[in-house]
Amino acid sequence: MTLIRFSLLLLLVLIPLSGHAASPVKARTLSGVGVVRITESAATSKVPLYREPGLGLLQTVSLTALPSLRLNGINLDRLYFPVIAKKRGWLKVVLDDAERTGWLAMGRGWEFNSWERFLENRQITMLRGLRKDYYLLRKAAAITADPLGSMEKSSSLVCREIIGEWAMVETAGGVSGWLRWRDENGRLLLTADVSP
Repeated sequence: MTLIRFSLLLLLVLIPLSGHAASPVKARTLSGVGVVRITESAATSKVPLYREPGLGLLQTVSLTALPSLRLNGINLDRLYFPVIAKKRGWLKVVLDDAERTGWLAMGRGWEFNSWERFLENRQITMLRGLRKDYYLLRKAAAITADPLGSMEKSSSLVCREIIGEWAMVETAGGVSGWLRWRDENGRLLLTADVSP
């Protein structure tokens, strides 16, 4: 009798919880070594993806099926993809939300830029929902550097320089300081404006 009561009690507790399970939080985008910009017309053709540059065909896909960067600004004629690694004319990109990767041969209408070059003098915004210390503007590019103040989560900043994981930024009020642009796991902490 005690076993039956315990089983019923357990069932009553577990049934309501099963419907309220939290959905997994999607990981922030891996930054890698840079960004490739591809015109929309070039992205519609199918391209082969390889395990290694030119070796071990994985699949042939349309680039529009790959996860692209979520950037600010209206620029519907181009797609931007983070590049995890680069070897000569080959780019390693993320294929899906499970973060499987594959290699693509650079195509016509593609432009690769390192993060340093891509972010320089570009308007950026820190992502929402980050740890508080990521919003701290610092005097130098180091976690131990004195803070100048905390940024509003939606503050518009201009990136002036990149050194490692740190971006030298300028606020709308003209204050300059350093923020991390990617975390210790190589994931982006910001979004950039790509308006023409």
